[in-house]
Amino acid sequence: MKLQDAYVAEKGIRVGNWKEIGYLMQNSSNYWYCDASSLCDDAKNAKGYGSTATVADNNYVGYWTATNKATLNDCEAKQDWNLVTAQNGSAGGMVKYTATINGSTSETDDCAVLTPNFLKLTTN
Repeated sequence: MKLQDAYVAEKGIRVGNWKEIGYLMQNSSNYWYCDASSLCDDAKNAKGYGSTATVADNNYVGYWTATNKATLNDCEAKQDWNLVTAQNGSAGGMVKYTATINGSTSETDDCAVLTPNFLKLTTN
């Protein structure tokens, strides 16, 4: 989030993709990380994956996804933690973040207990 906020503060026009903001997330033994707008399959995710194309669209929306590889407590394998990043207004400014776990904002989800503060990343 800090990289995205800094990028928007510097450029002042839109959010950036992973390459533009200087972000790369290496996969771990528990999670695959990728740009949810991309195909996030196991083969492509060998080292972590994010969009690398230069984006000219001022309405570009950035995505970040973590997917658990195995069942973790009551959280079944292959569940997604998503953070959608979008421009907040027509002239840049603050970045709008929307966090979901398995497409939900419910803090009672079996996976939400693993990362209790993740859903609080949402901004208005």
